[in-house]
Amino acid sequence: MCAVLEARPGEIEKVLWLVETFPEEIEADLQRYFGINFTDLFRPRSGLTWRRFSVLVGQLPPESATSTAIRNSIPEDELEKRRVGDPRKAPWSSVESLLATLIDEVRNLSWMYAQSHSRSWNRPEPIPRPGVQAGKRRRQMSIEEIKAIDPRLRGLSDEEALERFKEMTGRG
Repeated sequence: MCAVLEARPGEIEKVLWLVETFPEEIEADLQRYFGINFTDLFRPRSGLTWRRFSVLVGQLPPESATSTAIRNSIPEDELEKRRVGDPRKAPWSSVESLLATLIDEVRNLSWMYAQSHSRSWNRPEPIPRPGVQAGKRRRQMSIEEIKAIDPRLRGLSDEEALERFKEMTGRG
């Protein structure tokens, strides 16, 4: 049976859209990951068929230039809908997410070291991740809330409880 008839519906349009929209990214990825020249697709009897091209592009890793360009072209609200369960549809590859986490942790460790040697309380902001809304800073707890959590402070006046809390947490 003809390969065109065996193809899934819409596959040809998808491949043509990819070639028209991301030619540089595809060319770089085919060379990097498979050692294939993109222009072979347009040469007869080169061994790179449209079907093989579609399979190779479909198997590119999440950190590839093509996958990144496709993710970056998707609006944030659509990206949020697609994100469920499939790491390939995440806005960043796992390598990028791990790198951002590593940077955040190093910055936090630097901040904690500086904190132990100074009075500064400016904690570093985490690296913004695409598709993840920036977290709001936690509000300052009231002395009533602190006393409700720690039974050692419950019998004290507000001023005494606050002073004791500062001593216990090193925020004096």
